[in-house]
Amino acid sequence: MPQAYIARDLAVVDDKTLRQIVELLQPVAAVALSVKGVGELNARDILVEVKDFGPFDRHARDLQIIILAHEYPERAHNIDERTAQIAMYLGKMIPKGVSYSIWCILGTSSYLAFEATANQ
Repeated sequence: MPQAYIARDLAVVDDKTLRQIVELLQPVAAVALSVKGVGELNARDILVEVKDFGPFDRHARDLQIIILAHEYPERAHNIDERTAQIAMYLGKMIPKGVSYSIWCILGTSSYLAFEATANQ
């Protein structure tokens, strides 16, 4: 379950643009980061968290996208191409003049999900 964090300069990136980016990021990242047999993803597997830059944040770009994902060898060997694939599709949604960066950061990870029951 890759986790994507999107941060924006609210004065530059409006809600409509951000919504389009979030909606496109999930399926695009799922395709780009899928690893057949061990890390196959669908759009719902890409978790997205969004925030606006705060008064104490310092960023070099108007929009920052960071995606954390498990480091499968099959994913790691061509992560630059996978990141470029995401950038190619998202770049079509980002208005002219908006600066942005996309980081795909791989590492050892563990993911567990639970659903609470009344008898726990």
